[in-house]
Amino acid sequence: MKTKIILLHLGIIAALGIAIYFNSLNVPFIWDDKPLVRDNFFIRDSSNIINIFTKDWGAGARKEYGFYRPLSTFTYMIDHSLWGQNVQGYHLTNILVHILTTITIYWLIFIVWRSNLLSFLTSVFYVINPLHTEAVTYISGRADSLALLFMLLSLIFYIKHLDVKNKLFYILTISSYALALLSKETSLMLPFILLLYHYVFKKKFMINKLLPFAITTCLYIILRLTIIKSSDLSASYIFNIFPRIPGLFVAVTEYIKLLFLPLNLYFDHGEKLFPWTTPKAIIGMFLSIVLIFYAFEKRATNQLISFSIFFFFVTLLPVSNLYPVAFYMAEHYLYIPSLGFFLIIAQLLSSLYETKKLKIVTTTCVILLISFYSYLTIKQNTYWQTPITFYKRIIKFNPQSAKAHNNLGFEYESRGNRKEAFALYKKAINIDPLYTKAHNNIGVLYLYSGNINEAVLSFKKAIKIEPEYDSAYTNLANVYSSTGNTIEAMKLYKKAIELNSYNAEAYYNLAVLSFMRKRLTLAIEYCDKALKLGFEKAHPDFLKALKKYR
Repeated sequence: MKTKIILLHLGIIAALGIAIYFNSLNVPFIWDDKPLVRDNFFIRDSSNIINIFTKDWGAGARKEYGFYRPLSTFTYMIDHSLWGQNVQGYHLTNILVHILTTITIYWLIFIVWRSNLLSFLTSVFYVINPLHTEAVTYISGRADSLALLFMLLSLIFYIKHLDVKNKLFYILTISSYALALLSKETSLMLPFILLLYHYVFKKKFMINKLLPFAITTCLYIILRLTIIKSSDLSASYIFNIFPRIPGLFVAVTEYIKLLFLPLNLYFDHGEKLFPWTTPKAIIGMFLSIVLIFYAFEKRATNQLISFSIFFFFVTLLPVSNLYPVAFYMAEHYLYIPSLGFFLIIAQLLSSLYETKKLKIVTTTCVILLISFYSYLTIKQNTYWQTPITFYKRIIKFNPQSAKAHNNLGFEYESRGNRKEAFALYKKAINIDPLYTKAHNNIGVLYLYSGNINEAVLSFKKAIKIEPEYDSAYTNLANVYSSTGNTIEAMKLYKKAIELNSYNAEAYYNLAVLSFMRKRLTLAIEYCDKALKLGFEKAHPDFLKALKKYR
């Protein structure tokens, strides 16, 4: 009977997950999906596996992110082998990974608390919650799902090893931890979760059991530092934590509010700093202190609540902006910590359900909550259906997002609406005068309109702000090339390549200029490099002409 109940529960979880994310299948590549998936030439050929595991997360798109997440990229390679550029296949994988992660949640809770109902309610609330759309509907959010999946598996195998002393389980727990690390950096918190498990559940602790985790962590950090050799972050910014602490508490206030009422969700909350006098910072600090003290107090009487609260704060630390991250807060940052919240809610409802008089009321509440969450998730997916609705929603809630204005401008430009694009690029520059991409993009529009002088000024402005921005060098070289100054153009293309060895456009344009100057060997060499890097705009007539001299 128990097996049938478990299978029924898992079937419901899977069905709900597929049903509420079904309308995300046609969401286009958006935000970082374009460089990390659509334009990532590493994932197009299995021979690039070594590159995936030895280079920056964005190297396949000729970009530098400062992240090392090879397992996520490897799953995109598998997707590409199955679906090509069909976005539906990537979304289907995201949905399946999310469901699999939720089933693993069910497994973990059942192992620890031996309650089908608790496992089921926690998993159902988790799989359908709209807060998770950023990790599921957003293809690049897959790193969160993979990281949590392998973190949970590692914890499960660790608990099983403690129970039965089977070495296989211990090998599996270390292996799962390694896979979690290769998925996303937040997995570094797993050893702390294991310590938390020992503390809350009063399990005997042996330091030798955690030594392999420490070794694995050190090896990962060494590997990551070797591969990610540079960073945009100065040492003073990294270690100047104090100004960012209020933002952490503002985020805690917002997160708790969103966990109870997940409304007005949007991408890109921005990189903001807050004064200590900000009301939300004060509230967040108060809530954090109260909840942590409450977790300590409840350790003796309610281990579930104690573990859940500690789990929330421990897993929130890596994305708390104490070490600088992309946003001071983001909904996908809650993908892992939110598990603690749903566990507490599920326990509350389970307790009420066990009271005979409250069974019908509790069942009604659960159905209403499932319906509410499902509706919000389906609705939230609609905001991702087109890039224009996606960026407009960001601007609605965060009108100071220079990136959203710039990206919306790019979408209008790609649709031929250059007037609207120009206004949005201007707006992005007004918000952030040092936003290099907006200066670069507006320079391209000036070039299209024949305003060469303004185009040159825009590209030079971008270079002045960010001397290592290779795209601006490439575009400035394009201007000089179009006006006949091929010598200066070639210098700039070479500079762009020096800054970014993956700049395929610069290689191709060098090939064209070299061919024009009768330097055929160089032209062939540059063209081969461009094609190897996945350059797709090569003119067939030029390739045909070059072929004669090979």
